Amino acid sequence: MLRGGVFIGVDRTKGGMPTLRAAASSAQKMYDWAIAPTYGAMEPQYVRLISDANGAVVTVEQIKTAVREVIAQGVDQLILYFSGHGMIINNLETWLLSDAPDNGDAAISVTRSAQAARFGVTPHVVIVSDACRTPAQELQTQSVNGASAFPNNPTEAPEKRVDVFYATAPGRAALELNTTDSQGIYTEVLHEALTGAAPDVLEAGESGDAARYIWSGPLGEYLETAVAERLIALNIDRDQTPKFDVQYGKKNLRWLARLLVATPRAGVPRSPLERKFGAPDTPQPRRSRGVSALDKAVTVNQVAEGLVKAIANEPDTPFDLQLARAKRAPAPGTKRFVDAVKALAQPFSRSGAPEEMIRVRGAHVLAATSSDGDVYVDDSQRVRRESVDGRRPANVLVEFDNNTVALMPVLPDYITDITAHDREIVAVSFESVSGQSNKLDEIRQVRAVVAASVRRGRFRLADNGLDMARNLQVLKGEDPALAVYAAYSYYEMQAHDRTRQMNDALLDQLNGYTLYDVALLAGYLHESRSDISQWVRQHTVVPFVPLLLQGWEVLGGLGISDLGWFERMRTTVLPSLWTVFDISARDHLMEKMRAIGPR
Repeated sequence: MLRGGVFIGVDRTKGGMPTLRAAASSAQKMYDWAIAPTYGAMEPQYVRLISDANGAVVTVEQIKTAVREVIAQGVDQLILYFSGHGMIINNLETWLLSDAPDNGDAAISVTRSAQAARFGVTPHVVIVSDACRTPAQELQTQSVNGASAFPNNPTEAPEKRVDVFYATAPGRAALELNTTDSQGIYTEVLHEALTGAAPDVLEAGESGDAARYIWSGPLGEYLETAVAERLIALNIDRDQTPKFDVQYGKKNLRWLARLLVATPRAGVPRSPLERKFGAPDTPQPRRSRGVSALDKAVTVNQVAEGLVKAIANEPDTPFDLQLARAKRAPAPGTKRFVDAVKALAQPFSRSGAPEEMIRVRGAHVLAATSSDGDVYVDDSQRVRRESVDGRRPANVLVEFDNNTVALMPVLPDYITDITAHDREIVAVSFESVSGQSNKLDEIRQVRAVVAASVRRGRFRLADNGLDMARNLQVLKGEDPALAVYAAYSYYEMQAHDRTRQMNDALLDQLNGYTLYDVALLAGYLHESRSDISQWVRQHTVVPFVPLLLQGWEVLGGLGISDLGWFERMRTTVLPSLWTVFDISARDHLMEKMRAIGPR
């Protein structure tokens, strides 16, 4: 196997951002690991180091050139590593280079890089981002435009494997650790694992092979726990649990490190070639590190998983008691996470009126419009139908009292519930009007845990939550919002068969209709689908824009029509988990809704 890498470190940027202490040295450390014969084992001609050490300036063109040079040599695997300042800008993960943000083009988009790599020529690409992931707050940083590090030369061949490792989940600026304090912890733990200091990630090779291997899946699981334990040891109470998006399946699966051990340890796991998820059996973190009790969890992920299991296995235990147990866990950020779950689990007040369509909390509704019939606002937090056919889905444009609008689907036999905070929509759920009343509390609790996890960029729990909701809700289908979350989890793992199955299940559950994000990720909206007409796409999919902000990141690579309209509308999309537009988008959305017409 021919392996290569590009390792980037940027301590200093412009615009008054703090100087980091460990970015350039972290890149040097990872470069040294890559070319060490006993660790990374990469030939030096396939490896590049780019940093601002000794006053150097790091540019986009340097990075693009380095990546092109390594790819041109025909490597089977390329590791792209970055340490420095990062932000979420225009909903895209972005690395800031030396002249950013003063130079708005001095940046690399992780999202665009991963998308280009999927349709490139290198079979296995690994992107490692040791960078902050806070939303851009200032006008200057919001205007930064990140480029792809990979060539824009899509091939007709099947998608390539792209595994992405993030030092932290997406964070809110006010809650982020000071980057000068936390920077370097992730790379330190990563480097220790890659040099053999973490027996949990060492996997046996084939029969007769004395070496031990490190694969993407076990490494990601280990980093989640090990970084959290390091933060606990440093007495840092901040949820900076790493996130990793590792492709599902064995296709293009290649090891990241090969280590020779003098005495192989006993009981090593079986070969990852027998596994389904980048090496692990399932996409859930292992419990091999001795953490199982809810109040002993060391990561917020473990807290979330523990809560879902407790809801399923301990139905007689009050949810408040389960939350109190979870709150005692040492995991950094647990208290904030549990408080978010508790707030989201609170039921909406219900009038019982059959014409009720939408309920809102955290904001007031000024107006509501639908091309599917007449609707009206009742008591500023409810939208009711007047002439809308309740047997078919409807698009409803909701205007809030904070100069924002949102396009919401209303589904037959469901009430659409919206939880807002400031100018964000932090959760949307669809509550069945005919489900088993004795199970509604459990369903609300499960989706509250899943929604709180997704808000922190962790979609993997959605699959478990979806299965549990199906088991709980016997008479009606599960909350379709869980299907949206799960579809993104499958997309991150490149489990495309599962995404298509999810879309088919929604079409069946909703009597021939589906939700935009699930259809998008399943390829249902791709223009190349000759079996689906444009009319069918427009009239069986609700709404007509991505429900989650993450969907806007992938529109360009999924073959949708009228991409120019979406690109224009994207400039009005605000930072939020669920899509919210600035009020300036109202007339454009209304025009599009009327052009599509009723379902």
